[in-house]
Amino acid sequence: MAKVNVVNKKIKLKYADIIKMQFTVYCFFNNLSLSDNEINCLVVLSSYNDYVLSDFCGMITKMKIFKTSQTVRNFISKAQEMNLVIKTGDSKKKIKINPDLNIESAGNILLNYQFLYVSEKQ
Repeated sequence: MAKVNVVNKKIKLKYADIIKMQFTVYCFFNNLSLSDNEINCLVVLSSYNDYVLSDFCGMITKMKIFKTSQTVRNFISKAQEMNLVIKTGDSKKKIKINPDLNIESAGNILLNYQFLYVSEKQ
């Protein structure tokens, strides 16, 4: 049996940070490149089941994550193309995080990832 160096770390995170960690890991393993502001926008959206797009854009600009509502809309379109966000409705569009991402945002959350690298035999 091969020897494995094990690193165990236990860290208590704030609510927004544990959500952000899930998005960061998802993006890493799916080769998606997002800015810190874009991930923060997704973190806020994940706190809600669904949100009216125009209201969400206003909230994000008030939080100073993005400067303008148009920038938020542009990002939401980008996130929709990346299958991170689902947009529904005709006149009052609603947005939400794609449930297929399995982002946990309610209750107590424990992220239990185990990553392994096995070196090639020499």
